[in-house]
Amino acid sequence: YRVQTVGGRCLFKDSVRVNFRGESTTDIGLEEENGQTIGETVSGFPPLTINANTPTEFCAYKWFLNGDSIGLERNQTIILSEPGTNTIRVEACDFSGCKYIGERQIRFENGIIPNMVTQNSDRLNDFFEIRSSSTKKLNIYNRWGKTVFQNDNYQNNWPATDDKPGTYFYRLEMGGKIFNGWVEVVR
Repeated sequence: YRVQTVGGRCLFKDSVRVNFRGESTTDIGLEEENGQTIGETVSGFPPLTINANTPTEFCAYKWFLNGDSIGLERNQTIILSEPGTNTIRVEACDFSGCKYIGERQIRFENGIIPNMVTQNSDRLNDFFEIRSSSTKKLNIYNRWGKTVFQNDNYQNNWPATDDKPGTYFYRLEMGGKIFNGWVEVVR
């Protein structure tokens, strides 16, 4: 802005520059309960608990899930009860009153635990492949209850070629939940 004023024969001039800063953006960090970082897609079993936060500390927060207000804390717990695409948004203010917006979309896919493995080298169902982005702890037992496989960070690599065809039982720990069931191995 420029200002001019005349006082008698004198002309006074002054100027001031005003910068308008609109809303700024902030990142949103998303993690599963076990601390595993979440990308654009997460697979698991409902309800899925997510911990959301901002990397910058602000003085006020307002979190939204699919447009609904869900909390006012820096670290927000979000529970996804159904698979689908979800929008997580945070509106925050810093100590000088500037507003920051962060928004992320994640797709929550239902996890799958198969009940049959057909190790015939056709690349379809050759392994006990659990569709979930969570870290998995897996124990496999034969029909007499003897442990035949155990792994604290399962990578979808069971059964081994020396495991015999038949019914096996599993105990799977994943995303803070425990799943028990059976799987049939066919050759």
